[in-house]
Amino acid sequence: MNNDEIIEKINREYHIFLESIKSASGGADKIRTQGGGWTFKDLLAHVAAWEQILVRFHLGGEPFDEVIGMPGARYHVTSFDDINDHLLSVYGGWSMDEVEQFAEQTHNEMMETLHALPAEVFDEPAATIAAIGLEPYPLYEYIAANTYDHYAEHIEAIQNDDAPGARSS
Repeated sequence: MNNDEIIEKINREYHIFLESIKSASGGADKIRTQGGGWTFKDLLAHVAAWEQILVRFHLGGEPFDEVIGMPGARYHVTSFDDINDHLLSVYGGWSMDEVEQFAEQTHNEMMETLHALPAEVFDEPAATIAAIGLEPYPLYEYIAANTYDHYAEHIEAIQNDDAPGARSS
């Protein structure tokens, strides 16, 4: 896929993700699905937080621990479970309105950032990953992991009535 196709897929899959939450929750932020303990509000905050990680860490080069507000956290060293638990503790007390605002602002910022990237950057090794001493994949793989692949993972959980808080990014 080229960069325009990636951006189009992000838009399409994000709207499906939002509709899945709205349909499953009936608009209620307190409904929990079986076994997981996350509300749909928590799930929306979780996805927005990982979009923010994409914008600020992967694309912006900010230190990972500062982006997530978890001193000492290291990308691909600190477990995703620990990161997700920390993120839930940060956003868990927010109202549904606050989470919806955060998600909308984060998603819009991410889309603006992606639109501004030169097309060739999508295929280049992720510079932020190389800078922390890891072997980087092409940037588009990190974009996919934090957007449409991530949405699809949680859409499937919602549709299967599984826990939206499945233990992954």
